[in-house]
This record gives sequence, C-alpha cells and structure tokens, in this order.
Amino acid sequence: MMSVDKPRYIERGGELVIRQPLGLRDVTMYSFVLAADRDRLAALVDRDLNAPAAGAARYVPAGPFVALICADIARGQAMEEPDRSKGWMAERDVAFWIPLFAGKQVGPVFVPQRLVFYLPYVFVDNIAATVTGREIYGFPKESGIIRFPAGPGAEGCFEVDTLLIREYSSTSFGEVARLIDVAPAEPPPSEAGGWTDLEAGIGALGDRLKDLFQSDAVEATAGAALDAVLAAARPGTRLVFLKQFRDAADPARACYQAIIEAPAVVTSLHRGGWMPRHRVRVAEADSHPIVRDLGLAGAEMESLLATWLSFDFTMDRGAVVWSAQG
Repeated sequence: MMSVDKPRYIERGGELVIRQPLGLRDVTMYSFVLAADRDRLAALVDRDLNAPAAGAARYVPAGPFVALICADIARGQAMEEPDRSKGWMAERDVAFWIPLFAGKQVGPVFVPQRLVFYLPYVFVDNIAATVTGREIYGFPKESGIIRFPAGPGAEGCFEVDTLLIREYSSTSFGEVARLIDVAPAEPPPSEAGGWTDLEAGIGALGDRLKDLFQSDAVEATAGAALDAVLAAARPGTRLVFLKQFRDAADPARACYQAIIEAPAVVTSLHRGGWMPRHRVRVAEADSHPIVRDLGLAGAEMESLLATWLSFDFTMDRGAVVWSAQG
C-alpha cells in the first residue's frame, strides 16, 4: 500500500537499506531455551514497549524463559523489484528472543490475543542486515564476528565477538571481545540426526514449548485463548520492535519512536531435530547487561532444551501499533 502522505525515500549510492519484504532461504536455526526471571523480563518489556505505548498496546512475558537463537541464513534477498535484481547475500545472526503475549486488560485479567517475540539483543555479521533491520523494523542489531559449527551434529561452538565496554568510566576503552559462547554440555541424543517425521517433530516441539508457556503469566481463565494463540502462531510468528532514532538537537529525546509488529512467515520446512543440552556463557559488560536485563541464572547456564530447524521464511512488511508522532 502506497503512503502518499509520506515523503519518498531518497535512493543514494552505496545504499544498504534493502526494501522489504525479504525472502530468507535455506535457514538453519539453532534454538536454546534458557530459564529467566519473569519479573526481570516484565520490567524490560515495560520499559521498552509498554511505557512508550502508554496503554495503546500491552505486552506480558509468556513465561519465565527466553530463547537464544543462532540463525545461519544462506540466502537473503529482496522479494520485489527494483531491489530483487540487486542480488542476494548470506547472514548469520544471534539473538535473545522473549516470547510475549500481546493483548488487552479486562479488569484484573490480562487476555492474550496474539503471540509475539521481542528481541532486545541481536548480533549479525552483515552490515546490510544491520542497517536494514534497524532502519526498517527497529531490530537493535549490532555488528559482530560470529562463528557456528559446520552444521547440526558437527563439532564446535557458537561464538559472538562484538564491540563492548566492560565497565563504564570516562577512561574505559571499547574493544571487540567474546560476549557469547555456546557449547554442548552432553553427548548428542540418538535422534540428533534429524526428526524422521518432520510434522511429528514440530508437534513434539510445540508440546514442549506449550508446557513452558503454561505459567502464571497468564490467568487461568485465558487458557482457551492461549491455545488459540499458540495454534495460530505455528505457520510463523510475529515480532515486535521498539523503533526509535535519537534526536539531533536534544539527545535525551527521540525524533521518531514507535512500536512496530511484523510477521515472519515460514514458507517451507525442510528438516529438524533435537540437540543435546548446551552450556551458554554470556560475558558481563556494562554495555551489554544481558544477564541482568533478562534475569538469567548467571553468566553461565545450561539450556532447558535445544533444537535445530531448517526452513525458508519471509520477513514481511510491518505495521505501526503505536507511534509518538500519532
């Protein structure tokens, strides 16, 4: 849909912001579910989403856990012209995903209407992916040096090196250093080679995730709505973002601020399987207070469950849920 009331985007030489929707093909996604403190998650979501929206939208953590997701994207490309004809590129990204229920408050009861995921920390190895994600959707993407094993079941670790500051002070020096590393904590399960029945495997994963979702984050009277939300989320998911840009004149203000939601639609499932439990280590740094923000058990923890999945998906156009500009 054309927005005739908005100025046209000026295309310049060296432009790295690729037009959406984006087609992501041959994606291998490794997911590590981690225990987290729900009160910490709620405080983070209140700060980043609920407080700015001031009642126009409401989000609550779906449970006391997050997922650390490592995605190896073999091919990313604009789906429409003129950017489709510019070519494609690969990307690796590592992000912490917080599952949230978006819904409404009915008296003392929160009623979930849809499942969304909020990504407060995202690291990528492709500068075009960094600026496209930040400028279009509001992904808080940062550039990093990212290393993965060769594939599911292969030896090796998942590693993220990025620019960080250990301790804030006027004399502190920013350095590229290890922030995240993930390594197996046990031998691989017998079924690590892949689910023999992909649909059955996805169903089993859904059952395990549903057990994690069933927490006191949602009132018992909303159980039926919870079932409907989870069923609707299966073909893909919705992501929610805080999109903002710091003001040039007043650095304490945002010249643009909005809550954006966008669908990530799975177009094809290829393979998948279970992985062994993994040990996850997150370095402590004032620039990246991940452990504190997410309420993780500590700087080192083990995953509650781990899976891998190969698929294609589309990152579609987003919608403004709320904007400070009206």
